[in-house]
Amino acid sequence: MSTTDIPSPFDAATPFLVLVNARGERSLWPEWRGTPAGWTVLSGPAPREECEKRLRLP
Repeated sequence: MSTTDIPSPFDAATPFLVLVNARGERSLWPEWRGTPAGWTVLSGPAPREECEKRLRLP
């Protein structure tokens, strides 16, 4: 199996979170992965499209 055959967790039909770190950087994150250290949940869980909109908000 090549790396191009490995599915991305961001392509899955799964709930997503919008995370934010201490610098105010935001990240789209699949809920099933758990929140990494140094990040907090800003919004979600929600469908990917809804979370992508939240990423663009000030």
